[in-house]
Amino acid sequence: MYLCELKLWNFRKYGIKGDEFEKAEPGVVVYFNPGLNVLIGENDSGKSTIVDAIRYVLGTQSRDWVRYEKTDFHESDAKRADKWKIECIFRGITHEEAGPFLEWLGFEEINGKQEYVLKVRLAAELKSGDRVVPDYLRAGPDAVGAPLDGEAKRHPERNRAFSAQTFLRWLYEKDEDRHSRFLKSVAEWVLNLHRHESPTGAVRNQIAALIREQWCPDATPELNTFLNDDRAEVTTEGQKANNVFQYGDIEIEVGTVHSVKGETHTATLYLETFNYENDSKRLLLFLKGQYPEAESKKVRHIENLKVAHVAFSRPTHLLVFACQEAAIVGHESDLKNNGWEIKNVNEILNHEQPISIRG
Repeated sequence: MYLCELKLWNFRKYGIKGDEFEKAEPGVVVYFNPGLNVLIGENDSGKSTIVDAIRYVLGTQSRDWVRYEKTDFHESDAKRADKWKIECIFRGITHEEAGPFLEWLGFEEINGKQEYVLKVRLAAELKSGDRVVPDYLRAGPDAVGAPLDGEAKRHPERNRAFSAQTFLRWLYEKDEDRHSRFLKSVAEWVLNLHRHESPTGAVRNQIAALIREQWCPDATPELNTFLNDDRAEVTTEGQKANNVFQYGDIEIEVGTVHSVKGETHTATLYLETFNYENDSKRLLLFLKGQYPEAESKKVRHIENLKVAHVAFSRPTHLLVFACQEAAIVGHESDLKNNGWEIKNVNEILNHEQPISIRG
């Protein structure tokens, strides 16, 4: 990876090309080559401005503190600008280098081939009293970008709720080497997709290696057959059939709430999921027959209630709400008073005779 372009808007001696800052072209664009670059110019020609702009965005190895000054804002005809922006564009990015910046990367066509590009921006405003207010360091393919934060922190409440972000942070803390290898692989797959090249083989090899490493070090014929099988003919009918289990004369269909909207069932089991918090936490008061106004106005509660309404209105005879036992501890009496029967799954599984549940 190397710094390919530097663009400056209203930074020191370089102004903008245009009247409106947000739409204007940069006052200067400096192009760099891979390897050594030399800046040559007379005194006050802008060499230090270029070096300082890079330093503002990238920092230094000694982590020197950067102090933004009023004089950083371009002045023309005795009028000082109130905004400046610096953009650094990086190219020549390898898969290994792309991994850590995966969520900020863009792609562009170079010589007829899709390649990685990373655009990093820093901006600041001059407020009243000559107070300089810098924005977050941002990166991304669009004009605004997302904050560029290199710290890997574990969320205090969601260690096990693996969104893309929290999973990568967990993986980083657990195994930094595997984290780097995984990001390298994902970056390579994404680039392949932009090049209209199928990453299927690479993804399959990665999954195969993970399965062998974690759970099945001794390759078996069944495992090899499963991993190397190219058949992927899944029809809608076949997919639906794969989600239907036969228990005697009873068909049990497994699906999302949205997939059964408009249907009528003899019995429905609603299995709670986790989205920021468990369904049971948001629905508990309503399951007890309470309808607090404050809870009813919360956005996530409203969405959860809509989904629950669709699910709960499917069955004609039996409705089951499956949740963690800890979620209802201390609320059993209120739930029973509202018509719910409480059964422990272990008791049902260990019971020789079927346990009666009133429909």
